[in-house]
Amino acid sequence: MPRASATADNERRPFDRTPVWLQVLAAWSWRLLVVGAATVVLAMSVMRLRVVVVPVLIAVMVGAVAAPWVNRLRQVGIPRLGATWIVLLAGGAIVFATLTVAISGITEELASDSVRWSDVRADVRGWLSADPLNLSSATVDSLETDARKAIAGGVSSFGSNSALLPLEILSGMFLTIALTFFFIKDGPEMWSWLMTRVHRSRRSAIDEAGRQAAVTLGAYLRAVTLTGFINGAAIGLAMWVVGVPLAIPLAIITFFAAFLPVVGATVAGVLAAVVALVASGPTDAATLLVVTLVVQRIEGDVIMPLVMRKQVFLHPVVVLAAITAGGALAGIVGAFIAVPLAAMASAVAAVIGKHRQQQTADSQGVATDVG
Repeated sequence: MPRASATADNERRPFDRTPVWLQVLAAWSWRLLVVGAATVVLAMSVMRLRVVVVPVLIAVMVGAVAAPWVNRLRQVGIPRLGATWIVLLAGGAIVFATLTVAISGITEELASDSVRWSDVRADVRGWLSADPLNLSSATVDSLETDARKAIAGGVSSFGSNSALLPLEILSGMFLTIALTFFFIKDGPEMWSWLMTRVHRSRRSAIDEAGRQAAVTLGAYLRAVTLTGFINGAAIGLAMWVVGVPLAIPLAIITFFAAFLPVVGATVAGVLAAVVALVASGPTDAATLLVVTLVVQRIEGDVIMPLVMRKQVFLHPVVVLAAITAGGALAGIVGAFIAVPLAAMASAVAAVIGKHRQQQTADSQGVATDVG
C-alpha cells in the first residue's frame, strides 16, 4: 500500500513541477481566447445589424444632447411632446442650414476661377517630382491612381456595396429620427421600465451606472461641440484674414472633425494648410499650421479640462484605439461614435467598481460584527 502511494506521487510529480508562471500564463491564455472569440462574434453581429445598431447609438447621442433643452422647455410650461418637437425641428434646421452653407460654398469655389484645379494638379505633381522627394513620373501617376481608387472605394468602409448603401443610408436616417424622437420623449419611462426587469440586488448599481453614462455622454458631446466651434471659428477666421478660399466650408468641416478627438482637428488643420498652400503659397500655409497648433494647445490645456472637468477622462491612447476600432467596424460612422461609447463604458466601469468595493466593505463589516 505505501508503495502504491509513492508510485502515484511520482506520477503527479512532473505536473507539480510546472513553473507557476507557466500555469498562470496557460490560465490567462484560454480565457483570452474565449474573450477574443466572443469579441469577434459580437463584432460580426454588430456588422450584420449595423442598420439598427448605428441608428440606435446615434439616437442615444442626440438624445443626450437634446434632453437638457427639452427639460428647460418643460420648466416654462411646454408639454413634453411639444418640447420634443421644438428641439428636434430647431436642431434639424440648424444642421441642415450648416450643411447647406458648407456644400454651397465648396460648389461655388469649385465652379469659380479663383483656383484653377488643373493648375493645382500640375503644381502638386511638380512638388512631388521636385526636391526633396524627387519622385518619378510613373510613381506620381501610380500615387494618383491609388488615391482615386481609395476615394472611389471608400464605400467599402461601411461594410456595404454601392448598390445597397443608398438604401441603408435612407433607412438608417429614418430610423435614427424615429428613435431620437421616442428616446427624447419617453426616455425616462423606458429606463424606469427597464429597471423593473433587473434583479433588486443589482438594480441600484445598474441604475446609477446608466444615469452616470448618460451624464458622461452629455458632458462629452457638449465639450466636443464647444471645442469644435472654437476650432472652426479660429481656422475660418485665420483663412479669411489670410485670404484663402473655402474659409467657411473648411471652418464647418473643422467643427465636425472635432468629433474625432486627436485625429479630427489635426486632419482638418492639415487640409486647411493644403488649401492655403495650393491657393496662396507656403507662407500662408505655414501661418495656418501655426494657428492650428496654437488652437489645439489651448483646446487641450484649457478648454477641454474646463468643460470636461472630472466627468470624462480618456487617455489619448484609448481615444486612438477606439477610433481605429470603430473605423474598422463601421467606417466613418463607427469612428465618430467609438470615443463617446468608450467614455460611457469608462463611466459605467467606475460605478460598478465603486459598488463592488462597497459590497466588499459591507460584507467584511458584517463578518467582523459576527466574529
